[in-house]
Amino acid sequence: MIYNGTNVTIKLTETDVNLHSPTSSDIYYKKPNGVIGSWGATVIANHEITYTTTVGDIDVPGVWILQGFVVKAGVTYKTSIAQMIVESSL
Repeated sequence: MIYNGTNVTIKLTETDVNLHSPTSSDIYYKKPNGVIGSWGATVIANHEITYTTTVGDIDVPGVWILQGFVVKAGVTYKTSIAQMIVESSL
């Protein structure tokens, strides 16, 4: 369970492409209130990108939509779209 105001590590996987040594890597999100933004991510294990949230990143309860974007050699690769459910904390 993920609660608003907490820190979590988000991992998204792209299985078809080796993502090692990218030009850039980001995880884009759409909050339940419609706000769109991104976090700078890190490529790990050649096929995963990850980001650990900080206080204030997860601030709206509801269903978040996530997708990773990695640019390597001028080509943009995208992960599958994922959902993250965030619950209200007391």
